[in-house]
Amino acid sequence: LFSIWGGRLADRMDKRRLLIFTNSGAGITALIMGVLTTSHTIRLWQLYLLALLLGTFGAIDAPARQAINGELVGKEDLQNALIVEI
Repeated sequence: LFSIWGGRLADRMDKRRLLIFTNSGAGITALIMGVLTTSHTIRLWQLYLLALLLGTFGAIDAPARQAINGELVGKEDLQNALIVEI
């Protein structure tokens, strides 16, 4: 659902900054989930919210990561770069 929106963001924004934002957001989300879990204070609604946030960051990250491959490698090596990523 959110990957379409993530693809639009990847086309219109700087892909490097978008990847930094999504990876930072996913890391912070995972850190919050880990702290709440180890302190035994996590509630089910918090788990659902954090899972939704983590999924949203992943849905934005995937199209940006695939789109940046064309900028990182040359056109002649693009097919090899995509095969290695899969």
